Amino acid sequence: MKRTLFIAPFLLIVQPLPLSAQTPSGYPTKQEVTTMLKDVDYVLRRFEEESDKVNFSRWNAPYALTDAIRKSLDAARDQIRVARSQITEMEASQTISSRLLVSVYLALTNASHQAGQLSLELQLYEAASPLSVTLSETSTAAINVGTAFVTLLYRQLEAQDSEVVLCRLRETYSEPR
Repeated sequence: MKRTLFIAPFLLIVQPLPLSAQTPSGYPTKQEVTTMLKDVDYVLRRFEEESDKVNFSRWNAPYALTDAIRKSLDAARDQIRVARSQITEMEASQTISSRLLVSVYLALTNASHQAGQLSLELQLYEAASPLSVTLSETSTAAINVGTAFVTLLYRQLEAQDSEVVLCRLRETYSEPR
């Protein structure tokens, strides 16, 4: 019995790691990331261009409301400017930062939300605005790109998690007993 207890822990130490843990895979390729970032950049530029056309002075709404919407829009545009610079940074880099991907994703989802919200508010406060339809289409485009982007982001994070697990396993099995 004592011999069996001694052998079992020994087998755990020398047993090789499964192949899936030895070779983390699943990272998006540089080409996949670059293609996705071009799509995201297009949607963000489109949001900037279309939201610049909003003329709050034509709205039939209280000043406090239009001022709050304007401030929210300005914050979204600031976030988009940062995200677009991060896109440029990632396109120039050989490695892709998950932190930057998350930041760009958040800007994309915010652009989608802001475009959809502006579209509704234009319908309410500026009668017969064709810009409402364009902003609604921009919101839809951002949602569609965001759906593909979150899949890419998930693959990136999953691959990193696999690497972390592998490193921890190696540390655990390489510690002197």
